[in-house]
Amino acid sequence: MMARRFRSKIPKSRNTPSPAQTGFSSSELLLCLGKLPAGVVSAGFSLEQTMIDLETLDHVGASETPFELQMKDAAGNLMEFWVSIIGSDAEKVQKFTLRRLNEQRRANAIKVQKGKLGDVDPLESDIDFAIEAAVIRTVGWRGAKQQFTADLARVLYRRNPHMRQQIIDESNNAANFTKARPSS
Repeated sequence: MMARRFRSKIPKSRNTPSPAQTGFSSSELLLCLGKLPAGVVSAGFSLEQTMIDLETLDHVGASETPFELQMKDAAGNLMEFWVSIIGSDAEKVQKFTLRRLNEQRRANAIKVQKGKLGDVDPLESDIDFAIEAAVIRTVGWRGAKQQFTADLARVLYRRNPHMRQQIIDESNNAANFTKARPSS
């Protein structure tokens, strides 16, 4: 089967004028050449205003800034209890996750070497991992009689699986760790 060739509607020219030669802005020149939609220029935007500075993109760093989450009870009703969490892309969370997964891989490799292929990790280890994953993301709270401690958070999340799930879900939501946070 022969590949079809498509011709560009924009004439190829080796002498494409620069903005300085035409008196047009960069975006107006691109519009004239058919490379930019008309609405971009008419809306008052210039090409330079729409460019992204890649050096300012740092989601890992943004994930370190705590997000305050208003907790819900098991029925889904808002509580007067807020938990400050960091994002799942925060360095502390990533180190914890990688360490735990590497430990699990090493343990599985040892089982394979010893010929214990039938042995599987009990479900309780998954629950313990989820609790620790929620605890590592929690950096504080307000609205409780007790001050935040990791040990108290561990007990809270063991007794309230719906809370630990909220912590993990909202920590995974990258929008919670951007400057323009979503409205709740």
